[in-house]
Amino acid sequence: MKFLGNIKINSKIEVINGLHIGAGNETLEIGGLDNPVIRNPKTREPYIPGSSLKGKMRFLTEWAKGELNEDDITKVHSCKRADCSVCRIFGTLDKVNDNNKQRGITRLIVRDATLDGKFRPEEMLEIKYSTAIDRSTGAALGKSLRNIERVVPGVMFSSEFIYRVFDLDDNGEIDMKNFRTVVEAMKLLENDTLGGSGSRGCGKIAFRYIKVDGELYSGEYKSVDELLSAIDSGEIK
Repeated sequence: MKFLGNIKINSKIEVINGLHIGAGNETLEIGGLDNPVIRNPKTREPYIPGSSLKGKMRFLTEWAKGELNEDDITKVHSCKRADCSVCRIFGTLDKVNDNNKQRGITRLIVRDATLDGKFRPEEMLEIKYSTAIDRSTGAALGKSLRNIERVVPGVMFSSEFIYRVFDLDDNGEIDMKNFRTVVEAMKLLENDTLGGSGSRGCGKIAFRYIKVDGELYSGEYKSVDELLSAIDSGEIK
């Protein structure tokens, strides 16, 4: 196995609908937030954990490729196939059992996405209230009123993905082919939701101002669709 190079994807993540990635709240204070967003403990700025991005991209890729865990679909997919793109890209603890085959280390690294620009709490954060509905009358049950903190639409985060390419006696062809799967996962995420309360209007995002750079090639793209078109046209091989 020979390392051929990194492909770096830098982009902006734009919040389209209010984004809530919870920080957890073990102590609930009177008048306090039920569900605050996760923040940098030093700067108090909201951010998007790399684990949230990578985890949702993996989950959506498993669904798209029909690679759900056969024993328990609630668990992360993991298998012993050398050619499994999900395990190759996102990682697995299972060892390959195909004869004389290699899979190598996890290809995709996802950094935490940090706030782009100066943090202005009064302009970038909001409190969204929700309540249960009385099934007999259709009226709101005010006593069950809860709130969540959200990052408002229009806020941008700076993201960075690193995709590692190896030669497994194929001149890197398998990894380069699987690079498209990474970009497809970005598109799947755009068409789904990120964070909590996705079925209730939260979590729509979009990747903007995409810059691909590294030892293998480079390019700039306005959207994920433009990057996918570049790959399909042979601009990126």
